[in-house]
Amino acid sequence: MIVCLFVPRFAFQIAQSSGIDQPQLILINAESTDARIIAVSPEAEAAGAKVGMAWVEAVPRFPEAIFLSGTAPEFRDEAESLLQSLSVYTQYLELDERSFPQTAVIYLDIGSLKDDDLQRQVIDIFFEVKQRNLNASVGVARGKFPAAVAAQKAELNHYFLVREGQEAAFLAKLLITRLPLSPELAARLSRLNVKTLGDFASLPDVRVKQELGEEAYRFYQIANGCDERRIAPIQAPPAIEPVHAILEEPLVDKTRWMLTIVPLAQEFMRNLSQNAMVCRQFGLNLTLDDGRTRERLSRIRAYHSPAEIAREMNLMIDGLSLQAPITEIEISFVQ
Repeated sequence: MIVCLFVPRFAFQIAQSSGIDQPQLILINAESTDARIIAVSPEAEAAGAKVGMAWVEAVPRFPEAIFLSGTAPEFRDEAESLLQSLSVYTQYLELDERSFPQTAVIYLDIGSLKDDDLQRQVIDIFFEVKQRNLNASVGVARGKFPAAVAAQKAELNHYFLVREGQEAAFLAKLLITRLPLSPELAARLSRLNVKTLGDFASLPDVRVKQELGEEAYRFYQIANGCDERRIAPIQAPPAIEPVHAILEEPLVDKTRWMLTIVPLAQEFMRNLSQNAMVCRQFGLNLTLDDGRTRERLSRIRAYHSPAEIAREMNLMIDGLSLQAPITEIEISFVQ
């Protein structure tokens, strides 16, 4: 699943938390020879300031406004700090530069989680945002585009989930202008009387491919709820060494199992904490007294404590039919 974290008026919120209490705040890309507005406060926008407006035009029109460089380090540094904090949940995340710094749109690929684990993950994300005195909304869906639409639909400091398989229906009523179409493609779809994503999705697959081309077909797939764009990892995750134990006495009695695995789970979680990582899946490798080995993968979910790891290991061992006592146990981190 893809999580879209939507922080509206990101630069303005950062400026406010930094003590800049000026209703008409306008940010410009001062490093450019053609300086233009890249972010505005609500009051400045209400007065007529717009992203993209030339600085030389804006200065005389808004004499009460404060103009700041939108490339000032604090805005970029705050975004990078937020990304770093979120990277403990997944290395697969990215900042959408197109709307930054007016809005911070951050995508996270969190894999497949059950509802309870998903809710906890979203709560953790909101916690990171609140630590920075920011207000945001979150959308969750199978692809980036429906997740972004869901985030904008959600109320501030709430999240909206699009269930898998419901993406096309969720997007159907959106105007076709919500897609970043080229002017040529937009004109061709207009001639076909395509006004909404639902209209677009209802066109025959073959017709879109043959008559409208590759660009159109990519957007056509999104309109049908299939956004397969991937999120690249921001950096290679650190190597987490497996936790391994050779038992002094082969383990036969399951009543001793929890006493044996809890210390291993604690050591495993310490290794993760030292590397600022969150476990979403781990492997269990057992060596038996007769020399055979048994391997299992845990369920994919967020594991926040040694107790959760130990309980999952207990379920995994219960699901195995062991014909010999256990002599060695290894827990490994699955990237």
